[in-house]
Amino acid sequence: RALAGGLPAGSALLCGNERMARLFSRWTQVAIDIAVLALAFGAAFVLRFEANIPPQMFKRMVFLWPYVVAVQYGALYGVGVPRFVWRYVGLKEIVRIFSAVGLTAAVFICIRLFTHSFFDVIQGPAQYVTIPLGVIAVDALLVFLGIAGVRVTRRLQIEFFDSRRRRNASTSPEVPTLLVGAGQAG
Repeated sequence: RALAGGLPAGSALLCGNERMARLFSRWTQVAIDIAVLALAFGAAFVLRFEANIPPQMFKRMVFLWPYVVAVQYGALYGVGVPRFVWRYVGLKEIVRIFSAVGLTAAVFICIRLFTHSFFDVIQGPAQYVTIPLGVIAVDALLVFLGIAGVRVTRRLQIEFFDSRRRRNASTSPEVPTLLVGAGQAG
């Protein structure tokens, strides 16, 4: 059987998978991770201040944004999250994502408590290195859900396309097969 244009019946799906493979190249995955981290930090401020961010906090958010994203991505990189293949994400990878998010939240809380104890964080320059505790908590939750969510979504998408491809390929007759030398598995 052939589709319009003379292509074999399964090739349209393969072309779609090839496009998806290019879309999710390593650099695209890094860009998606950084976008999730940046959006989570901004959303944490919006949620913490109920969409009414005071001007001083807005300045602090803008100033800290690149540093927070860099520290969070560094933690993800440190535990090996960017090396995971999104197609095969599982519970082991989710635990590593959780540990990276927990590590960065702990670092930000320590910075917050240290600067609050020793420096003037109300009017002095130290105010620009402190993140409100509510923002840290909401950011950690959003980062975990976002980073894990894009990977799980990608895995579900691949499994959906693979099951559809197998269903379309199952129109060929089944051939009885005998495995010889399967060892203890057979």
